[in-house]
Amino acid sequence: MAIPLIDIHSETDSNIAGSGNLGMNVSVQYVGQDTYIIDEIAESEEDFLDSEKYPNRYYIGSAMYYPEYNDILLDTSISPATLFSYTLYDITLYLAEYSICNVRSLPAVHILQLDIKPDGRYCTVIKTFWLKIVQRAWKKQFAKRQIIICSRGKIAARRHFELTGTYPRELRNIPGLRGLLV
Repeated sequence: MAIPLIDIHSETDSNIAGSGNLGMNVSVQYVGQDTYIIDEIAESEEDFLDSEKYPNRYYIGSAMYYPEYNDILLDTSISPATLFSYTLYDITLYLAEYSICNVRSLPAVHILQLDIKPDGRYCTVIKTFWLKIVQRAWKKQFAKRQIIICSRGKIAARRHFELTGTYPRELRNIPGLRGLLV
């Protein structure tokens, strides 16, 4: 698999969004097998690309921040079948190549919720961001759960349960999803 050539000395503006390279001046050129794969993805995505997009539905793709609107707009989306048929690298190459704006770096792939404004703008909410926050919080909560479950198996806790029918006060509640982000 060929890696795109990146020119970090190009004279372009630095208003790039959609990846971790915000503010870095780069341009992407594809070599070798990449062009063939991008065309193959484009061919399989032709119907999905031309299909009607509906508000409040979730799409997988890239989004760009437009300061003149102060909104994040849908750039390019792909079908879930395509996402699972190709590597993430190939998908990002496709999203960069078929972007509606001049992308100078590989975009990030996000889960996007679409909001169609009355003037026809396809604004999005990046759900991947919120998903990462929930995953981090759940990881901490899950660690607490495991400690409590492990502590309930200790001899002193088992004996307390046998005598009283309840676990010791600090082991009675196992944290769950409720109140996770409070």
